[in-house]
Parts: sequence; structure tokens; C-alpha cells
Amino acid sequence: MLVLPAPVIPEVDYLLLKRMGPAAQMKFYRVLASGDYFIADLARERYRRIEELNRTFSSLSLGFVDAAVVAISESLGLPRIATTDRRHFTPMAAALSLELLP
Repeated sequence: MLVLPAPVIPEVDYLLLKRMGPAAQMKFYRVLASGDYFIADLARERYRRIEELNRTFSSLSLGFVDAAVVAISESLGLPRIATTDRRHFTPMAAALSLELLP
């Protein structure tokens, strides 16, 4: 089963609508409802980690979502992150021993 960080859902929703149209967006909603993904939310204590990651990697201007993806990955003990955002994630992967996919 694939893990989908909850903070990423609005970004996926926006990109699907913008790049692929409403049919892709509606399919995404159906997949979310089907349980095909484990949706991982952010535990309260991990919000400090988001601040810490943004401070540590301040030159990258990470923002909330990218830091939340890493914080969730760390809390689940899953060091593999699927992303096309190499600009933000490559430096973090090198520093935090994360594996980027694809």
C-alpha cells in the first residue's frame, strides 16, 4: 500500500485539475475514498520538526508541505519519498539519508 501524506492532497488536487482536468481530479477523489492509499496525517508533535527542517534548510525555502512530507516519512520510519521536486528534496535526501523515487 502506498502512503500519501495528508498535507500533499490539496497540491495533488490542484495539479490534477490544472494539468489533467476535472475527470482526473474526480478519479483522485474516488481513489482516496477507496482506501487504496494509507493517508498519513501529521501528529501534533511533528509540527516542531517542520519548523526545524525549514530552519535547517532555510536556503531552500521549503515551506510547510515539503517539510511535512519529510516529518511524516521520519515518523513512520519510511525513508523512501516519491517526488518530482528534486530542487527541495535532493539536498534533504543527502543530509537525512532519504531515498528519492522515481
